[in-house]
Order: sequence, then structure tokens, then C-alpha cells
Amino acid sequence: MSNKKSKKFDIAIVGGGLAGLTMAVSLKSCNASIALIAPKPKTLDKRTTALLNPSIEFYKSLGIWDTIEPLGAPLKTMRLIDGSKRLLRAPTVEFHDHEMELPAFGHNVPNAALLGALNAELQSAKNITHYDCSLKSINDANNVANEDVTTSQLTLENNDTIQAALTIAADGRNSIIRETLGFSTRTWSYPQHAMVVNFAHKRPHNYASNEFHTETGPFTQVPLPNESKPHPKYNWRSSLVWVVTPQQAEEYKAKSREELAATIEHKMHSIMGALELESDLQSFPLHGMIAESFGKNRTALIGETAHVFPPIGAQGFNLGVRDVKALHHHLTAQDISATLANPQSMLDAYSSERRRDASLRTEMIDLFNRSLLTNFLPIQAGRSAGLFALSRIPALKKGIMKQSLG
Repeated sequence: MSNKKSKKFDIAIVGGGLAGLTMAVSLKSCNASIALIAPKPKTLDKRTTALLNPSIEFYKSLGIWDTIEPLGAPLKTMRLIDGSKRLLRAPTVEFHDHEMELPAFGHNVPNAALLGALNAELQSAKNITHYDCSLKSINDANNVANEDVTTSQLTLENNDTIQAALTIAADGRNSIIRETLGFSTRTWSYPQHAMVVNFAHKRPHNYASNEFHTETGPFTQVPLPNESKPHPKYNWRSSLVWVVTPQQAEEYKAKSREELAATIEHKMHSIMGALELESDLQSFPLHGMIAESFGKNRTALIGETAHVFPPIGAQGFNLGVRDVKALHHHLTAQDISATLANPQSMLDAYSSERRRDASLRTEMIDLFNRSLLTNFLPIQAGRSAGLFALSRIPALKKGIMKQSLG
């Protein structure tokens, strides 16, 4: 048995994804010692993230946006297109950045590049100790006899242990921390898989995102920046999130890249011209989850540890950034040492604020996604009427844009 002593920290951040690293960057100048438990990823994340304007403003406040901006492509137009073959079809609706007096709605950034920028920013953080190791277990000290009740104990896979006055759980949808500490959740599933891939194409995207609504879910193209080494035939790049049935996902993954490229071009009505896939498809099943509380037992949940829903409307990670921003505010609004000595009132305020926002977003996205799947004519008619109103009433359209941006 090891006799090594636990090392004490003020805060432990568990998770090396976008939410965890953003949280760490936000605290790198605070008066607190921080353990970042974040093993290097085993595979390259080939997805992209559309950072909406409020998320960009937060990264600006952290002094890192100038590093991130060149990695992505601006989103100047968002277009909703009914790509179904149903009787009741909705009109196309376009949202333009100038309608909100913005230079762009946001930027679409490859996840791998964004993770790299965040990790690089943390290299100069003197108050953060990085553990390149996974979490093995966590004990809430309030429930463990003869332990220091002002901390929780975290055991790593290499059997090192650390103690922290506050744990920030960013260990994802299958969170060890959330399950071990008894955070109740509401979960549900969808008869859908999301497929993601990047591709080069002939015609310019003009920094527009096109979201086609189909009978199986959204089919969404989002602009990407061009590579430093241009494609030999095509001058433009985009990412794709394509929601299909599980059976279709298996069928598409079995096709060659050439066959898939032809299928994607056809589904996009050739608006991007000929195209070529940059990699094989990645796919994952869709489900939803929201925690009943975002903070208790000296632990705060952020990102997909707190809420999960389908990749629709660029809401997922932007909701996680709002978690980080809110928790950062609650932690630093007053003396951080006093807050960490008795963090429950802070956690209650954070949980109340963030769960309200996340619940509203979850319900909106869930309703919208299910409205695409149903064949019930009254629901189809309601959805079409709503989009028609959006295309005709400027005040309603602006209100929806403000709500979507958060």
C-alpha cells in the first residue's frame, strides 16, 4: 500500500475537453491553486464547433480570441431549408449578421484546433498543475468518516490522490463524478445517429451555413477555413453534421468516399458544386440528458456533464461556455478563498441560474427535433406556419436570433 500523501488544491477541474479547458483558462490568473485532471485524447476529434458571438465575447475577455479567430471561418448567414418531400413544406428562412448589427454570428472552428489553442494558453498558467491521467474515483469527504470535510478526495488511475475544496466536473456525458456523487439526471434517447465529416468543394460557401430539414433530422453544412496547403481541385471547405436513422448510418459508413460525396452533393442540391471528403465518416447515437442539479457536495457540473442534446442550432458547446462564464463569475465575484471555504451558497446560485437556461434550451431543441420526425400533419403544419412567420415578421425573426445567440 502506498504511503504517499494527498496533495491539496483549491480547485480540481476534471476533463480535458472544450468545456474543461475553457474553465481552466478562465481561472489561470485567479488566486487559487488548481489541479487539471485531463489525459491526452486517444483519437483526434474531427468535429467542429460553431462558436456563437456571446462565446466569442467571453474568449475575448480571457484574452485568447486573437489566437482562436484565425483557426475558424466566420458565420455571416444562417439558412434554414426544408429538404423534406412532405406535403406541408416550410419556406426557406435566412438570418443575416447585419440584421443583428454584428460582423458575424460566430465562427466555426475545428475542435482539434480549438483544443490545441486552449492547451497552449495553459502552458503559462503558474497556478495550474496538469495531471495527464484519468480520474479513477472520487469520494465526497462529507460522507467519509475521519476525513477532512472541507475537501473531496480524487484518486487518479496511477493511484495518486489529490484533495480539492471544489471539484469542477467536465468529464462528459458518461461522467464518473456525476454518477458517484449521486447527481440525479433525466435522460432520453432519439431514433437517430449523427454523422460528421469535413469536405472540400468547388463553389464558395460565402460564409453561410445551410441547415436542411429532412425526415430523419437536420443535414447541416457549416463553412470552414481553407487549409494552409490548398486542395488541388477545390478552393473551399465545409463541415457537415448529418442526422439519420441508425440503419442509414451503417449503410452510409459502408459506402466509398466517392459514393458518399455524390450523395452529399445531391442532398445539398449541388449548391456547393462538386466535393471531396477529407476523411471517413464519424457517427454517434443521439440522446438527451439534463442533471437535476448542477452543483452540490463541493462539486459543480459544466458542459456535457450537466446537459446533452442533439447537435442542432449550434447550441451545445455554446451552452457549455455559458456554464463556464457563470461559474467563473460566481467564483470570482468576491474573495475566492471565502467562497471555497463554504461553497454551497455559490453552487446553489450557479445551479439555479444554469439549470433554468439549460432546461429552456433542451426543451426547444427537443421539440424542434421531434417536429422533424413526426408524420402528424397538425405538427407539420404548425412548424411550417412558424417558419413562414419567421420569414415575414422582422421583429419575430430578430427575437429568435437573439434567443438563439443566448
